[in-house]
Amino acid sequence: SSVVAINTDPLDVLQGWAIMVAAFICHFNIFRIDGELRATERRKIRRIVHIAIPGIATTIYITGGLMGYFYFGGSVQNNVLVNFHDNPLMSVA
Repeated sequence: SSVVAINTDPLDVLQGWAIMVAAFICHFNIFRIDGELRATERRKIRRIVHIAIPGIATTIYITGGLMGYFYFGGSVQNNVLVNFHDNPLMSVA
């Protein structure tokens, strides 16, 4: 399987979009945390969120996804660790 720079299949694009959206859904607790903070602390948490989600989380998700895709090409599994079935260290991960 080869690496595809731009996928033009709408179904594949939507499937990839769904995976990225699901990756960020786990951040839903921030609304409850924000509601419980004092007004003076809200500015700090908003700054942290604006750094963490677009900067740190997105970078980690995209880097991990691209590394798996470039290493295994189009045959990469949804769980990239499954591709390392012969490596005992990756099995532990």
